[in-house]
Amino acid sequence: MKKIYNYILPVLFTVFAASCDGDDEEVIRMQNQDPVVTVTSVSDAVGYVGNEFTIYGTNFGIIANDVEVFVGNTKLQLISCEDEELTVRVPEGTTAGRISVVVYGQRVDTQLMYDVLGVPGIRTVIPSYGFVGDEIKFNGHDLGVPSAHYKVLFSGKEESATFMAEPEMESFSVKVPEGAQSGEIKLNITDKPVNVPVAFTVLKHAALDAVKGEAAGYATGMASVSGTNLNQAVLDETVVLQPVKAFFTPKAGGDAVEAEVKTQEDELLDIQIPATLAPGDYTISVTTPFEKIEKTLDFEILPNPVLTSIEPLKGYVGAVVTVVAENLGTIAKEDIQMMFGETPATDITIVDESTFTVKVPSLTTFGEIPLSMTIHGVEMNMGGYAAFEILASPVITSVETDNKFSSKAVQVGNTVTIKGTGFRNSTISSATFGGQDLNYTVVSDTEITASVSEQCAEGEDVITLKFDDVVVDVVSGDKLNMLKAGSDISDYILTNVKQPFESKEGKTSGHCTPVGWKFNYGAGNDGFCHNESEIEMPGEGLYMNDQGGLLVIQSGWEGRSKKMNGKMFQTFNIPQGVYDVVIDVAELATNGSGRKKAGLFISKGGEEQTPNMDASGNWTENTNLLKSVDFYMPGETYSENYKDQRFVIENLTIDYEGETTLGFAVHFDSNRAVSYTHLTLPTNREV
Repeated sequence: MKKIYNYILPVLFTVFAASCDGDDEEVIRMQNQDPVVTVTSVSDAVGYVGNEFTIYGTNFGIIANDVEVFVGNTKLQLISCEDEELTVRVPEGTTAGRISVVVYGQRVDTQLMYDVLGVPGIRTVIPSYGFVGDEIKFNGHDLGVPSAHYKVLFSGKEESATFMAEPEMESFSVKVPEGAQSGEIKLNITDKPVNVPVAFTVLKHAALDAVKGEAAGYATGMASVSGTNLNQAVLDETVVLQPVKAFFTPKAGGDAVEAEVKTQEDELLDIQIPATLAPGDYTISVTTPFEKIEKTLDFEILPNPVLTSIEPLKGYVGAVVTVVAENLGTIAKEDIQMMFGETPATDITIVDESTFTVKVPSLTTFGEIPLSMTIHGVEMNMGGYAAFEILASPVITSVETDNKFSSKAVQVGNTVTIKGTGFRNSTISSATFGGQDLNYTVVSDTEITASVSEQCAEGEDVITLKFDDVVVDVVSGDKLNMLKAGSDISDYILTNVKQPFESKEGKTSGHCTPVGWKFNYGAGNDGFCHNESEIEMPGEGLYMNDQGGLLVIQSGWEGRSKKMNGKMFQTFNIPQGVYDVVIDVAELATNGSGRKKAGLFISKGGEEQTPNMDASGNWTENTNLLKSVDFYMPGETYSENYKDQRFVIENLTIDYEGETTLGFAVHFDSNRAVSYTHLTLPTNREV
């Protein structure tokens, strides 16, 4: 009712005065002024276009149409009107200026300024990491509105962070709240989102736990300490952090000495102990990029190991070397590295608190090489022990015999000649073949002669020499084949007589020519070939398959229906003796009519002395024929082919010097075939 009275009363006073004048009575004029408008303060002195703020004063009235508010020459939008409060909104185009209020025509120009800001922005957050309770400063522009208009939300929090002071135009600071987590910071100013350019890392305080292992070590050695949050990463990739630092401080007093941190993990630091530290008691302290850890760890610097002796200073590969040193402390083989040149020693053995042994590693170079050593990570002063002479170990280069079949075969009574080097560098403790002792004589530094015993097992094996001072056995690269009565000597006498067979053409399937075999090429129906031009490559004698092939003599191949007196043979020299010949026949085609004969012969002399088959399939008279065996007997009737048969020629006596010929012969007048898988020439008891 007050405002109504203020506006009506002047009218009543006017009317009253006028009526009194009409009665010629004394008129007393009453003067009434409009209420005085005052402006005392504003809620905000700065803001953004679209923001609202409040003007405080008196006698604003309650009729909005009678009230106007200006910033400079720009009229503001009146939101609400009360006698002592006016709420207005800043329209587009408003610039900074003084505040004026017009109420019922009464204009009040104030000294109060309102600054219109641009769009707020954040350029940097310094630092972009921190502990709970740390002050974090946001730098940018157009930030000067009161903190009440701000909402700063750290990840994991729903309440705005506490401001350290009211925002300034280019910066504001907040405190990292309890419970905050690493991640994005959300910023709203006057309910509008403002981008924060970096992610924030909420740090955790680091702590030291303990020294790993024994809390003692050597200068230049390593110390490892455990803890938590020792190597924290930050989300802001632009930040370059200082490394973790470690310091050794003498307990007796003195300056801290910085140590290099070789490995820094969140829960482990590997620290290189400074070489300058004297023996004594120290504390280890650690400073992370973010803080100095209050807790320290005790550590003792031990007197450095001192090398006393190394013996011997020369030896063979595998030799045992004894090392004596002082101040070894509690030591394991893993704490020792001894280098022979570039090669580490092997088989380290701890003997006692001052002694250990190593074995000379396997090396291919000989002579004097550098010797070096570290103990507990401390590089030793080698003094007069800085070189080691690697002696050349004995080596076997070849093994040969005077065996009549082969220099790689051996029988009781044969002389074995072992060639090599260094046979007199050390004393031979044993010489064996197939696990049996050899009777041996060291002829020179490069030659040993030996003989085998009857106890040696049949078959191939190596020769092994053991020397007193040489740890590694000396073994021959060549093998010797121990022969006994009945041993197979085919590989020394014959060629290409066992699966897998080898073809001249290099074929792996089909008909081809076997390596090492000859043929009696002839004309007409004789021999193997009907065409003189095909003599060099008959394409017969071998059929290759996935079992390694078959030696084959076949009629009907390429239209040749007959093979008369067809021979496939080898000529060789064989020592005098008594032998058995064994032939495995894979298959013989026997069914059908007509002449058919197949067999194996052994004859004295070369190709010209081989026996022939006549038109009836019989062997012709030949004084050179030593032995033969027929795979098909004339006059016998066979209802079907037979397979996998073994034939043996026993007691073949060779009592002459010169050539011997072994071969197959066939006489087929229709399609026939015979195939062989295995031919052996074992020795007999009289070899």
